[in-house]
Amino acid sequence: MDSRVALKAKKRRRRLLAQAMFEAIVNSAHNDPAKAQVMGYFRELVADGLADWHALENGTICLRLNTGEIYLLDKATITRIA
Repeated sequence: MDSRVALKAKKRRRRLLAQAMFEAIVNSAHNDPAKAQVMGYFRELVADGLADWHALENGTICLRLNTGEIYLLDKATITRIA
């Protein structure tokens, strides 16, 4: 497989995962358009490969930027932990 094709497939998978997580978050924040907008910006960072995020057991989202910053995204707060 051509490395460009593999990279394109990896980017597509990353975008699909970011979109799925974004939709789950937005569904929980449907009454807060500001939160939905901020989460959209975070989703773009993840989709562009500039960050990674995952859900913790308690439902908090851990956002890790490639530059080293780590944020916890709770229902009502965003906390920088590193």
